[in-house]
Amino acid sequence: MNRGLSPVLAVLLLILVTVSLASILFLWGQDLLASTSEAILTHESAMAQLSRQLISIEAVSFCDAMYFDGWVNYPRWPPQHGVGVAVARQAVKIVVRNLGKGEVEVGAVYFGPLGKARLYRPFKVLHRDNWQAPTCHCAIGDPGDDTVWYVSSLGTEEGCTPGTGCAFSAGRSCGYQGTLTTIYAEYRNIRRTFDTTQKKGTAWVYSFKADGSPCSRGILQPKGFAVIHLYLEKPWTPGETYLIKVATKKGRTIETVATPSA
Repeated sequence: MNRGLSPVLAVLLLILVTVSLASILFLWGQDLLASTSEAILTHESAMAQLSRQLISIEAVSFCDAMYFDGWVNYPRWPPQHGVGVAVARQAVKIVVRNLGKGEVEVGAVYFGPLGKARLYRPFKVLHRDNWQAPTCHCAIGDPGDDTVWYVSSLGTEEGCTPGTGCAFSAGRSCGYQGTLTTIYAEYRNIRRTFDTTQKKGTAWVYSFKADGSPCSRGILQPKGFAVIHLYLEKPWTPGETYLIKVATKKGRTIETVATPSA
């Protein structure tokens, strides 16, 4: 006579299966919850990081550059000194604002026709209250001023003797010194010229605090802005559309397009 499982044993087996399934489901749920929480935290951390690196392009100006004939040993800035010779349509100014909560440093600048934008290596222009130039930096400013701007010699055509700084005079307005109103008026004036002894294919980055005062560390503080000078490899063309992209050292990018008028 065939016999099946006893009712008691069957119940015990059902209880064992149920407990095993419940344990598996509990462990799976715990793992899913931990993974979800980690993903949420990672996302929130990434979003917080992005919010600290928000930047915007406020203005793009296409302008001429200027070469000073007869002053080949030192960089010089127009229009205060020397005999200036205009270099038509070979300069661009980009104004970038830091909209985030953290400090931002410009890591790369791209400019060029659509589909052909190229990298312009950025050089921070540092602001100091004295004429003690950092090693292999060139001074930008007027000897009579109390404050001076410095840029790495690697970003200039002339360069510097290793271990020294090169000084040159340029007038009180050199390097956008002055009030916020003055700075805004200068960088929005597309006909204003600047020195072509900046090395071609580079970007000089002047950094300012929110109130328009220079930032000595060469970074963009929250609500601060930068005036970026590009010295182009070849002249820009009126009527052609150009891509402008700025990236921070932490990978945040912003881009826009602009078309210079004739």
